[in-house]
Amino acid sequence: MKRTVLAILLAYALAAGAQDATQSQNPPAAGGASSADQAPTIKDPAEYNEYVSAVNEKANQSRAAKLEMFLKDYPNSVARNLALQNLLSTYKQLGNQAKVAEISRMLEH
Repeated sequence: MKRTVLAILLAYALAAGAQDATQSQNPPAAGGASSADQAPTIKDPAEYNEYVSAVNEKANQSRAAKLEMFLKDYPNSVARNLALQNLLSTYKQLGNQAKVAEISRMLEH
């Protein structure tokens, strides 16, 4: 009887450990979003590098310029809306209301 109980407890422990390992390898998206809600994947390395460089720029003025250049260089990018949202946020931080209005209109279309 003791062996059976021990075997059952061991089986449950192993199953729970395997489930935890699977979940840690495939964590859910931030905010519980599904993979369909995640950002689109940029497949072109040059396009990706330009986007990442623009988004990671610390100085607002430089970030705005880099995002504008990204949108000019890749007008049909899968990351266009993300770039526009970042640009909108940057112009809000800079207090540039004219650009905020312009980018807002671009996001609506």
